[in-house]
Amino acid sequence: MSPSELVEPLQPAWNVLESLRSGHKPPMATRSGIADRIVELETRQKEYEADITRLTQTILQRRAAIASTVAEIEQTKSLAAPIRALPREILLRIFSLIDVPRSAAMSPQNAPCSLGHVCRLWRTLSRSTPSLWSSIVLQCPETRFDGYSEDVLEQHLFLSNPRPLDIYVEYPASAESHEDQDQDVAILMATLSGHSARWRSLKIVGSEVVLKVFFRHLASGIHFKTLESLKVRGLFTSASDLGLHNVSLPTTLTSLDTNFAFDTFGKLPPHWPALISVSCPFSGPDSFFQFIVTARNLVSLCISSISNKEREVPMTPFVHDKLRRLTLDTRSITPVLDNISLPNLQELHLQSRGSSSQKQCPERICLLIQRSRCALKVLSLNCSLKLSDLIPILQLRSLVSLRVHLDDEFYVEAATSAFLDTLTVTSKKQLLPGLEELEISTNTVVDFLFTTDRLPAMILSRWNVPDNVTRLSSLTLSKEEYPDGPHLIYNTSALAFSLWDMEDKGLKVSWTMAGDDLLAEGREYARSMF
Repeated sequence: MSPSELVEPLQPAWNVLESLRSGHKPPMATRSGIADRIVELETRQKEYEADITRLTQTILQRRAAIASTVAEIEQTKSLAAPIRALPREILLRIFSLIDVPRSAAMSPQNAPCSLGHVCRLWRTLSRSTPSLWSSIVLQCPETRFDGYSEDVLEQHLFLSNPRPLDIYVEYPASAESHEDQDQDVAILMATLSGHSARWRSLKIVGSEVVLKVFFRHLASGIHFKTLESLKVRGLFTSASDLGLHNVSLPTTLTSLDTNFAFDTFGKLPPHWPALISVSCPFSGPDSFFQFIVTARNLVSLCISSISNKEREVPMTPFVHDKLRRLTLDTRSITPVLDNISLPNLQELHLQSRGSSSQKQCPERICLLIQRSRCALKVLSLNCSLKLSDLIPILQLRSLVSLRVHLDDEFYVEAATSAFLDTLTVTSKKQLLPGLEELEISTNTVVDFLFTTDRLPAMILSRWNVPDNVTRLSSLTLSKEEYPDGPHLIYNTSALAFSLWDMEDKGLKVSWTMAGDDLLAEGREYARSMF
């Protein structure tokens, strides 16, 4: 609408307001003249309102036209976007880099579905890339296995064919799970069972109810042809009630991780040609020995516990020449280890989930390493064992990495001082002669380590070493949480200044508390103050 089309304002016939104020009646202010004037004004008001309505509609139309034009501009720019020039092979390669296991839950927001919403080309490419759909993730309480989830699952199974499937189901007992979770898992397993020939990895975390449903389906005649990794963990009162005795583990397994005793499963194959990684407890020495002699290609073994009962058959000395990484809970350091040699062992990790009554743990560990004559490279301690208990191991020149977690239950001030004394290099004491990497972590209580002057002295002794001792190249200090009190107690302490100095000399240093970088914070604070 042009300005000429607008209604012109009506000029007043006389000054009404002035007449009202003065009390004089104007010449035209007859009763009929006033009535005519009112009608004329009301008519003009309606014309103004009509103008406003037409102008408002015009503004809305122009705003819509602007939005449409902007969208077309962006779309036109997209035609020249570099990504549109990428060949399909490159796009498929980019799609394959998506961290599918973290984004493949039964949801319309998962990665495969989201890619299909970008454009027709991306939808075609994503639906023709089986690897994007080959991970099945069902987590409680985030996911309810309703009709929609069933449709999404069927879509994943159809579009992933013929790729192997990676399945992850999590219904932890501690979760605020919905009622019918056993029914959810039953529907899920019944659907997945028809594709068991494509299972590559299977991870189940759940309550006892969920595990019973899970093992019932595994024992219902499912034939594993490609299953390589199996991880099953959960809370239960009795493993025998879960139906594991009806489940047969396949020989295709390369990795097994479970908190059920190994021999609680059903028929076990005579040999494990593919198995390279195992984490589980053992019900006794016999079951452990039966396993270790049949898994000759095992590379990594984590034993959470071994029942300390007498063997029915005396154990003969056994050499396992493939094992590289051994993780032992102190409860699993039993006499069954006394006749085993591991000549190629490179990493030893000792941990404890509870107090151990095995007083001979340090001696057994040292004898195992000495008997194996291995070139141990990594030693990790997260238990009540002290460094001073493992002197024969600390004398190995092959040991290049030491990781220690100090717990307040075992490390009071005196014990921490003894720990630092063991690490300190002197002219008379040179333990850990090949040490290059040192990692020390503490829990929320241990503070003495970070306030004593013995820690900087120990670090300096590891830097200014004699010719026959390797210089420390990497130091990591960490604490789970900040203690009460200001952070500046730590990041501007004598230890911080000492670490800055060592860092400037070339030592790779990291010091964190609750994930915060204390050295970086301290340097910034020091710059602002000085």
